[in-house]
Amino acid sequence: MATSGSGKTRAKAMPKTSRKNGRRTQPPRAPLDRFIATHELAKHLETARRLVLSELEPTSDVAVALEQDPETAEQWVELTFQVDGEPADVLERYNAYTRRWVTSAPPRAVDRIRITYEVV
Repeated sequence: MATSGSGKTRAKAMPKTSRKNGRRTQPPRAPLDRFIATHELAKHLETARRLVLSELEPTSDVAVALEQDPETAEQWVELTFQVDGEPADVLERYNAYTRRWVTSAPPRAVDRIRITYEVV
């Protein structure tokens, strides 16, 4: 217990962990973080994000989410953003992104990291 300046006693905030088998455990990780860790995608996700920024030049923030196909239960990480430009120009930039992406990441990462964008 700690004492505040007014003399009142208050409890110290405890970290949000629990004890299991006598050991302190961390709270469960978010599904996105768990998926990235399980499939060792962190550095590949950063590469994909860097390529999106350099090749597609998004006009919005790049959102990252875990997506799942409702029919097959297949999961992947999706980068979502908006781009500005004429459709033909955006397609050319997308093709440049794709060429660089497939040569910089292993197939398992290419299959599990995808992009979705809206042309504005």
